[in-house]
Amino acid sequence: MKTVLLLCLALAVSAGQEVGSKIIGGENANIANHNYQASLRLNGQHNCGAVMLSSTRALSAAHCAASAPNQYSILAGTSDHAVQTCATCALRNPLSQIVRHPGFANNPAAGYPNDIAVLWFNSIATNANIGFIGLATEADGNFTMASCVITGWGLTSTDSTQLPNSLQRAAITVISNNECAAVWGTARIRDEHICAQSPGVTACVGDAGGPMVCDSLLAGVFSWGEAYCADQFPAVYIRISHHRDWILDNWR
Repeated sequence: MKTVLLLCLALAVSAGQEVGSKIIGGENANIANHNYQASLRLNGQHNCGAVMLSSTRALSAAHCAASAPNQYSILAGTSDHAVQTCATCALRNPLSQIVRHPGFANNPAAGYPNDIAVLWFNSIATNANIGFIGLATEADGNFTMASCVITGWGLTSTDSTQLPNSLQRAAITVISNNECAAVWGTARIRDEHICAQSPGVTACVGDAGGPMVCDSLLAGVFSWGEAYCADQFPAVYIRISHHRDWILDNWR
């Protein structure tokens, strides 16, 4: 089994590693319908997805933000990640701070625990294409069998090496952690994970750090999956309800 942690776009994909970043089986999306989606940029280029939580905070995966804050920027308000100036666009360059979970470990055998980071930046005003999303709580349940929505600018086919300019979206079904662990192994799937799998649909390179939204709540942030983004393998997200207290503690 070849797996890869869909890290940043600059990382080479190696057999035996797990990494995350792409939407296969999706369709073009209008940012106005997913206005919490943002692009986390490394040295001016799209690197990973991000999720707007407030006018000055966003979430992404910890593995997406391993460099100094001054190397990153965040772009919101556009369906096209290559467009940085438009009536609804907002680019904040650089980030003012990155708070990576102190427990994050680049450890494939353990399922890349605590792969989450809070991004800080100068205030962004809301408009039709820039908004925020609420965090799922444990009271909202585990979403097993829920049909959820994933979005991102990741690769759209296993044969492609070019990211789409247009935001992609797809519906995907959450599966139980037991079902996910039956594929990935019990050591890799932890309580902090939420897995999703649907025929012909998955997340892969370019989508890491991006959202999975269930019942209008942020349920997950994409962390890792199969190296070649095969839909036979569940995509693994960080479960937001598990980390909600940590997120809120580092939001302020």
